[in-house]
Amino acid sequence: FGVLFGTSRNVKGEKIAGSIGSSHLVKSTGGLVVGTTSMPGNIFSGGTIQLANKNVVTGRLSAAGSTGTVISVGSNATIGGNIDANGNITVDGGTVSGEVTHPEGATYLGPSPFGGIITGTPNLPVLPVMPAVTNFPTVGSTAITSTKTITPGSYGSVILSGNKILTLSGTGVYVFKLIKNSGSSNNFVFDFKNDPTGAITIYVYGDVDLNKVQASLVNGGSESRIYLETHGTGVTSFNKTVSFNIANGSSEKNSKCMGSVWSP
Repeated sequence: FGVLFGTSRNVKGEKIAGSIGSSHLVKSTGGLVVGTTSMPGNIFSGGTIQLANKNVVTGRLSAAGSTGTVISVGSNATIGGNIDANGNITVDGGTVSGEVTHPEGATYLGPSPFGGIITGTPNLPVLPVMPAVTNFPTVGSTAITSTKTITPGSYGSVILSGNKILTLSGTGVYVFKLIKNSGSSNNFVFDFKNDPTGAITIYVYGDVDLNKVQASLVNGGSESRIYLETHGTGVTSFNKTVSFNIANGSSEKNSKCMGSVWSP
């Protein structure tokens, strides 16, 4: 299990700095930018970090794995913060602006870090405990295949074929059988109806494939008050393993998703 990024991914917080985390693996296979200069982004792993070439991480890298190379970064890298690892570290080329720390017996191979190399106890943040697995309400039977506005309740599958708009109107719990979208970008609109404290909670029994997607907030709310939990196992995904997927957008319009996702 892990967090996997394809090519041309940009992960940033517009109002607060953020982090990407996994208990096992964080991996990129192409261009990845995490954070901005004003809002640095971090990558924390309880196991290993494997980044491709030309990756930019404006904040820290930290990996708690202890066997072999626990942090590997490709060429032309830009690491803006410290690197802490419980094992070996390799950076094929680029710049490391902070310190590099690893324990006695481990090694660092890469460009000279501006903050120096420290042999000692690395700073390994404690990863958050995963949420409890929710016992979902009963799923509905009404499929959603076209532009539609819905209120909290139980529905069937969401299957949007492109350029459709699904508006979740009001805070509360929305239950779906699965989400399997296709075609050009569909748009998910989260309408908080100016509720100052409520959340939009989405429970999905099966896999979630948003494909190319857009998302927007109306009438208040925030990304931190959107929560999606999927109990999918990946059986309906393109490679039978992915329970939650967002595809690349187009050169004219990047894909965009909002909220927190929990996939136990």
